[in-house]
Amino acid sequence: MPAIQRVSRPEAFLKLADEAMTFNETNDCAVKAVALACDVPYAVAHAELKRQGRKERKGTYIFQTLKAISVLGKTATIVPLRFFVDQYPGNHKNLKGVTSHHPRRFPNAWDKNKTYLLRSRGHILTVKGGQALDWSVNKALRICDIWEIN
Repeated sequence: MPAIQRVSRPEAFLKLADEAMTFNETNDCAVKAVALACDVPYAVAHAELKRQGRKERKGTYIFQTLKAISVLGKTATIVPLRFFVDQYPGNHKNLKGVTSHHPRRFPNAWDKNKTYLLRSRGHILTVKGGQALDWSVNKALRICDIWEIN
């Protein structure tokens, strides 16, 4: 399979990145992921994660992220990585895992009507409408866990 073409960062992510600058934030991937997954403004996700124990300009523990999603009215259901890999075409079914660029590489495996939260070591991002909404859209971060957000 030929290499996939690089794309620009999604507009929804860039908007949140601009909002983060007004908060003087860094290490806020969970804030952006929660805002995108729950369809709330950055400020709402930021405030809720702060209530869950996130410190300013610091990373977020996954239990804090999942609790914030719950408080914001959504449910997170774990989805096995194999669920996606098994839908990949041809020999790609033999892949051992999922990476952050797989929604672009294998779009038919990702339900366009669903929202997913993907966690890698030290990062978390949202896939919505079959598109990774994150700076890592052109990277291949190895995904550890996937949650479906309803």
